[in-house]
Amino acid sequence: MNFDANATGLLGNAFSKHTTCGYYTVELELIKDMFVNWRNKKTLNEMLEDGNIPDHEKTEKLRKINLVKKAVLENIYTDTTIFGMRKDTNTPIVIIDGIHRAIGIQRAFAEDPTIRDKVTLRILLVEGNNMTQLPDYSESIL
Repeated sequence: MNFDANATGLLGNAFSKHTTCGYYTVELELIKDMFVNWRNKKTLNEMLEDGNIPDHEKTEKLRKINLVKKAVLENIYTDTTIFGMRKDTNTPIVIIDGIHRAIGIQRAFAEDPTIRDKVTLRILLVEGNNMTQLPDYSESIL
């Protein structure tokens, strides 16, 4: 196993500010409006453009994103979970972990909306009024 210190740290921070937590199945039409914790204030829909992917390790990020996109388009069935956080139901979701998968799925969905029939996307969603105190949240949304 490889320990992911960044995702673990951010998940711990999110849990320190949470009041509720839930595990949901996500309709693929909804992921386009989610943000990622790259602090670039871009939605997954905006991440359809390579130019909106941050420059830090961009080649590796694009490799992972395109690998997921290809797998989703070619597979019979995909089932995966991402982690996210938000203040409440009226605020945007910021993806904590599963960023490359989420962008890859969004890119595949934009190319072929029929994948909704073969993709199950779940999210472990951490919510709390104090989430906006986390820079990874407040600096990632508009």
